[in-house]
Amino acid sequence: MAAVEHGGEGSILIADGEPAVAMATSSNLQTAGLSVRGVVHSLEGVREHLRACINDPRSNMLLAVVGETLLGEADSRPGRDLLALAQEAGVGLVLLRRSRAGVRPGDLAAARERGLLDVLTTGEAQEGMAHRFSLLLWTQAEHRALRLRERALESEVSELRVMESRLEHLVYHDDLTGLWNRRRLKEAIELAIFRATSLDRPCSLLLIDMDRFKLVNDLEGHEAGDRFLVQVSRLLRRHASRTDTVARIGSDEFAVLLENLTAEQALERAEVIRGELEGHGFQHGGRQYRTCASIGVAGVESGSGGATVSELMARADQACFVAKQHGRNRVHAYSEGDPELDYLRRDHTWAPLIREAIERDRLFLCFQPIVRTRDGRITHYECLLRMRDRDGNVCMPGEFIPVAERTGLIHRLDMWVVDRALDFLAAQPRGERDVRVSVNLSAHAFLNRELFDLLARRLEMSRVPSDRLLFEITETAAIENMARSRELIARLRALGCRFALDDFGSGFSTFNYIKHFPVDYLKLDGSFIVNVANDPVDQALVRHMISIARSLGKETIAEFVETEAAFEAVRKLGVDYVQGHYLGEARETPIARVELPGYAGLMPPDTAGERPAPPGSGARRGETG
Repeated sequence: MAAVEHGGEGSILIADGEPAVAMATSSNLQTAGLSVRGVVHSLEGVREHLRACINDPRSNMLLAVVGETLLGEADSRPGRDLLALAQEAGVGLVLLRRSRAGVRPGDLAAARERGLLDVLTTGEAQEGMAHRFSLLLWTQAEHRALRLRERALESEVSELRVMESRLEHLVYHDDLTGLWNRRRLKEAIELAIFRATSLDRPCSLLLIDMDRFKLVNDLEGHEAGDRFLVQVSRLLRRHASRTDTVARIGSDEFAVLLENLTAEQALERAEVIRGELEGHGFQHGGRQYRTCASIGVAGVESGSGGATVSELMARADQACFVAKQHGRNRVHAYSEGDPELDYLRRDHTWAPLIREAIERDRLFLCFQPIVRTRDGRITHYECLLRMRDRDGNVCMPGEFIPVAERTGLIHRLDMWVVDRALDFLAAQPRGERDVRVSVNLSAHAFLNRELFDLLARRLEMSRVPSDRLLFEITETAAIENMARSRELIARLRALGCRFALDDFGSGFSTFNYIKHFPVDYLKLDGSFIVNVANDPVDQALVRHMISIARSLGKETIAEFVETEAAFEAVRKLGVDYVQGHYLGEARETPIARVELPGYAGLMPPDTAGERPAPPGSGARRGETG
């Protein structure tokens, strides 16, 4: 019974040149409870069934009983081909002999050596055949399952090898261009530096920054930008020698490591590459873009002290920065004395100090009074930013604000000043709730599209009346960002805030713009005020600017009023407000009064019934503080 049940799990193909023998064999197997797939009378018929098994993994054909008249000699070409096909299909071949004498042990061993599974004779008893075929089916089923597992493992191993190969490629290659990546470049540089210092083989690193990539990427899309980079990579490959290492190390940055070339030869190669890039161009959608690059060159000469990998890459990057500063589309060799690198070194020193000052509360405000010339009253105070370093020394804005603007920290400083100014206003005693302050907005503030929402939210949270807060922007920043500046100023004025235009007069060609600019006050540039008491030209210019301001319905503020003579000069010329050391220095605690000749002594802050006074000389520059 067990033999019958197992036999039902696999089928048997019968093949013999004599139909009577084939049918008799098939009948005997079926009578024994075994499953017969079919009966054929040619080798081609066997091959068709075997191919069907190969194409259908679900096939349950496990055995093929082939008569010796069809199979012939197993060592013959047809025999070998059939055995190979059966092995591929996972089907065992059983040789059927026309003999009633049985199979001798030596015959069976020889058949199995040739690849046959078993040898049977037509004279075997039916009951013995059933048992024997059940064992053969079980053996072949196990063999096929084992082979399937082996093939699955082979496929898995093959896939793992392909993945390993791809990962190995990605470890050292850029996925888009196929060039070496930064990791591989660093390894090549390390070896090149060793050769330069030990084997008298100088090396140079070229850092190539594509000047026009952002334009292409923004106007044509990322797909066009990728095609642009691929074209650049092909051009660099064409002009690289066998010993050069060409790599893509950033979005639009490439590097070429040159070995065994002098510094002069490396510069010549860099200039050739720059010229080829400039002459290449890029076309997309019927439009053509000029291709150009800034190239920085840094090298290690034979017998020199050498450099680390990071140092050489940093020098090439710095040289590229200088090339960009000089107008782009040029080659520049690294020199430690390049004045343009002072900015980078300064940023490297000051940026962490600024972050630390923000996080550890080492920023503070000083307040400088602004006085109304009509009656000598302090109308409001300008907030001037200061910073303490790690030793407690006070740092003036001119030392750290330019760094903050270049490193993107200026937005945090902008909001810090606004927050502290609102805190100051909210903390004033009830009797001094009419005090007003002015703060400076950096030129970069207008690039922050979230600025208005942030300021509006801060005003709402502080519960300070918006007309007590005044903002100041420079004339240069206002003109450079004309549309956005006008929009932001108009929206903040709609909340009740006021604005002053600083450094007015520094750009005389902008008078036509000022006519339509929505500010309340014009702060005259300090260069016209310093010598106004003694310089007739400055007097004429100040008088002219005051006349312009009045014709536009705006009031004026004179900063840098350092002496009594300067104060009297600008007061007589008609300036509405004054600010400077003569009237009061910037202090952490604002002064409450000033003593001025010709006025009735103490004048507390008082703007009741007056239009809000303009801001002072710049919340962060501190020129007058």
